[in-house]
Amino acid sequence: MFYDDDPEVVAHATSVVSEGLRAGDAALVVATRAHRDAVDSALAQCGLDPQRARLSGQYHSVDADGMLSAFMIGAVPERRRFLAVVGDLMARAATGGRAVRGFGAMAALLWQHGNTAGAIELESLWNDLAQRRRLSLSCACPVSLLTGAGDLMATSQICSRHSSVIPPHSYTSSSPRPVRLKGGAERSQLFLPVPSAVRAVR
Repeated sequence: MFYDDDPEVVAHATSVVSEGLRAGDAALVVATRAHRDAVDSALAQCGLDPQRARLSGQYHSVDADGMLSAFMIGAVPERRRFLAVVGDLMARAATGGRAVRGFGAMAALLWQHGNTAGAIELESLWNDLAQRRRLSLSCACPVSLLTGAGDLMATSQICSRHSSVIPPHSYTSSSPRPVRLKGGAERSQLFLPVPSAVRAVR
């Protein structure tokens, strides 16, 4: 998914985790500390106990930067390290034959730091892992990355590595965010390859 702001991505991650926990699946969140804390708070408001789910091994919440540092070599996610580090986490989450529903933001962090090639490779590694595990993964990137990226090919490759692309709420909002330009300044912006982008472009 692509999101406009923190409440939007927290709501999505909370939905992924709560649905998984209630279905008896394992749930995994790999995100920043702020987002993980916000998800825990939202889960509690939904009547779920994230700490109890952690103690039972059903819920795993991991720091995205910390996990990246465990398998990145320079700007490249190293395949063997990824499979060892993330694969071990998947194995623990899937104890008892549980399916795993995950939410991740590591690729977004790489993208934010200008490492689009690393983000694309990381998405491919997740897809490889999903073929070995009962894993359903939802990724999240701020839509603001499209404003400054200027790289249509990279955006296309990121999107093509997902079974579906969820646009930000602003694409379908009845009150789209205004674009303000100074004087005669020109502005270019990338939009996601989804039908709802047509209205957003207009």
